[in-house]
Amino acid sequence: MKWRPGGFRPNTNDHRADARASSSRHQNEQHRRKNDDIHHLFDKGDAAVRAWTASPADYSGFRVEDHHTAEDTVEILLEALMTAKGERDRVISILTLLVEERSRIRSWAASQRSIQKQPNLLYRRVGLDEDCPDFVLGAVRTAYRKKLHPDGHPPHQRAEAERRFKDAEAVFDEISRLRGL
Repeated sequence: MKWRPGGFRPNTNDHRADARASSSRHQNEQHRRKNDDIHHLFDKGDAAVRAWTASPADYSGFRVEDHHTAEDTVEILLEALMTAKGERDRVISILTLLVEERSRIRSWAASQRSIQKQPNLLYRRVGLDEDCPDFVLGAVRTAYRKKLHPDGHPPHQRAEAERRFKDAEAVFDEISRLRGL
């Protein structure tokens, strides 16, 4: 509620700003959860790759027995080597696929961050980012005051300077209110 001529009346802009702030907080929370989910998938994929690579290959079918001749032994060893080569090639293709998918997911996540982080138009009106520190906000407000104050302009420009000064002050007041300053 703000005091207006005729008494206290609700300021509908306050309700809209509160709704925008609540919506922004909700979107930021959803974005954080999605990022946590993506990081969880990366961790899960890393653990699966580690578990798969830690398990030894089974070459028990390639035993050389006493009754095998030298040619049989060479053939068994060549078969085992070909199997190992096939396994190695399979591992390389799986790892290549995982690396490609991981890079796709990371670029998708980066694009989502840039989409999710849409600038707050209130802050943009005075050239600021929503995440700027309070001291930057104060410095920019002081700079706007010095630049736009009507007393610093010639008489024929004072009306326009006063309008711009009041607009900027209203924006800074709203930002301060949203930040609880």
